[in-house]
Formats: sequence, structure tokens, C-alpha cells
Amino acid sequence: MKKYLPGMLSVCAIAALTGCTTNIAKLPITARDQQTYENKYAKDYENNDENSQALRVAIVPQNPSIQGNDKRTLGNLKSLTNSFGDGLETAFSNLADFEVAPRSELGSIVADQALTEISTGKASNFKVKNVNYMVVYRVSSYNFQKASQLFAKKNAKPSFRAYVKVKVSLINLQDNVKEFTKTIVGESAGSSSAQNIGLLNQAIESAVRDFSTQFAVDYAPPAIVQQTKGSGQVAMLNVGKDYGLMKNMKVEFFFFKEKKGKRRVIPFAYGKILEVAEDSAWVEVDDFETAGVKENHFARVRKDQSKSFLEKMPLQ
Repeated sequence: MKKYLPGMLSVCAIAALTGCTTNIAKLPITARDQQTYENKYAKDYENNDENSQALRVAIVPQNPSIQGNDKRTLGNLKSLTNSFGDGLETAFSNLADFEVAPRSELGSIVADQALTEISTGKASNFKVKNVNYMVVYRVSSYNFQKASQLFAKKNAKPSFRAYVKVKVSLINLQDNVKEFTKTIVGESAGSSSAQNIGLLNQAIESAVRDFSTQFAVDYAPPAIVQQTKGSGQVAMLNVGKDYGLMKNMKVEFFFFKEKKGKRRVIPFAYGKILEVAEDSAWVEVDDFETAGVKENHFARVRKDQSKSFLEKMPLQ
């Protein structure tokens, strides 16, 4: 039995990683899919205010530390800083209700005294003209590590991964508060080359995705199920890339419950995004036969986006 176990686990891992090859287009719309949840709160969220003014966000880099870094390392850190900034600009440009402040306007922002005090934790006046939010970031380090290979073939070449650490602060200039400061770790795919600039770029892309995911968790409005198919196997949401949703994000379905004048979120089902368009997304519902997800239910990105053991495990 032992000699078959690795192969069996590999098959299980492949199934877990690739998931069901669900063809959404071929799923039928059944009588079950015609059912609608009576959601008295839906009207508060189903129509976004298209006439509202876009929120302007400034994406501001902090120079990497010179202390302890040689010229080559410092050059790589600067290059990675530029790549992370480009990725953030693209991410925010694709978000509804946000507009990226042009780099030509950043000179006065970078020179602002409050910027230099962000990392110190001092209470500061973060007001900056014509900007609602400010993302301040610094790529603090990068490295290459040998990746562990659970089911490596005999005489297989070692696999390496690149890692980058980025410290990011989000400043709400409207309320003059720092929303958060986080250290994001970006990770590349495996490669036989230990010193590969392509791996560093992958790690930066991973860090940008992680930040975008966090932003979607904290700032995307509640989504509303517009349609289900396959007797509730999949559900279409009314938000997509425009609010930072991405394929494979974990989603929870919920309803509101009021008690003593307070509105509470009650999750009742979970799923994962299969397909995402500009303003919509299809979610595959876990245990859909009993989950009971219907049109008009609420959904949102789960705060816990951590991967399971099988999702993390590299395939050979």
C-alpha cells in the first residue's frame, strides 16, 4: 500500500488544485434556480452611484534603505520598487470609483512632512491637496530559497523560489487616519535557476495580488447574487474586476440579521471564484446541494484567503 500512496496523493493534489472543470455555459437553469431570496436590504447595494466623483489615490514609493545594501542589491530593490508601483497603478486604475493621481503630481506629496513620519507612528496631518487616499510602500528585501519538493523525482534538479517583502501603508486622507500598515510577502513559482530576475518579477506580481485581495476584502461593497445555475452549483455576482475580484478568491454568502437595532452579518455558505469579468463574477458554491444560495443573496470576499496544504503543495 505504501508504494501507491505518493501517487494517490499526487492525484488528489491535482484534483484539489485544478478543481472540477465546471462548464458554466452548459449548466442548466432549473426550477431551483428560479427561486429568489427576499432580501429587504438588496436595494441599498444593487445600484452603485454612477454620478459619484471618483476617489483619487496617490501611489507613493519610499526609497530603499542604503544601509547594509551593496550597489547591486540597491539597484534591484529600486527596480522592484518601480515594478510594484506599476502593478499598484494598474490595479487601482481597474477599480471602480478610484482614479490614480498622475506621477507628475507626486513631487509635492513626496516632499510632504507627514510622509516621512508615517513609519514612526507619530500622529500627523496627512492632508494632501486633491488626493483622497495615499498608498505608501517600500520594498524592504528580496531573496531566493530552495523550495521543498514533497514528491520530487529521483535525481530531479533543485527548485528555487523568489521572495520579496513590501511594507505598505494605506492612508485615508479624507479622515486623516492611517487605515493600516502591512508587510506583504510575494512568492514566485519554482524554477531550477536560483538567481532569476523573472522569479523576482513573479514575486512582485504575487505581492500586488495579495494587496489587491486585501483591498477587495476591506473596501469592496457587498455583492448580490444575480443568477444561479445547475440548481445552485454556481452563482453570478454583480461585481468583478471593477472591485478587485480575481479568479480563485474565496467568497462567503451571507444575510443580515438585526438585533437591538444593530445589523449583523451571518455567513451561511462558501465558494470560490471560477470566472471573473469586468463587472461580474461566477462563484462555484461549496456543498451547493445543501448550501441554499439563491438569487438576491449577499456575497463578499472572505477575510481568510489562506491556502490549504494541497493548494500550497508543488506538483511535479
